[in-house]
Amino acid sequence: MFIQFCFFVVCLNASQLPKTILVFGGASGWFGQVMVKQLKELGHNPICAQSRLENREQIVEEIDRIKSDMIINAAGITGRPHIDWCEDNKQATIRANIIGCLNLVDIAYMYGIHVTNIGTGCLYDFDEKHPKGSGIGFKEEDEANHFSSLYCATKVYLEKLLAYYPN
Repeated sequence: MFIQFCFFVVCLNASQLPKTILVFGGASGWFGQVMVKQLKELGHNPICAQSRLENREQIVEEIDRIKSDMIINAAGITGRPHIDWCEDNKQATIRANIIGCLNLVDIAYMYGIHVTNIGTGCLYDFDEKHPKGSGIGFKEEDEANHFSSLYCATKVYLEKLLAYYPN
């Protein structure tokens, strides 16, 4: 994740400045706030999204109004005080972390806007091909296999679905 974040920042730094970037999760999320700060330091114009991922109409209105060059999605539900909350709030978790994110990416696709999705969560568990302590790591193309919590499962399923969107 850190390497991908650094690559993302380098790509934005090398691109033509400034870009207007709509950041979901930028107003209150930890990752989103870090992104907003970094983008400002790079000379971009980050705007914290006000719409909720679950509200398609609000997203469309905000994209129409902001006219951003790209979108960063760092929004989602992690649960309070931690991801165990998601186990007792399955529908809310799925609504935000899968349906909401897909709403955003789908709308951006229709507008021709690139979306960078940033999130936390385990995608891989040690297995026969990757025994604990072996030093054998997973690769991007390896099938995700971590389903021990609903929170992590939403990340696995979302990754699979996002692969169908070129933006």
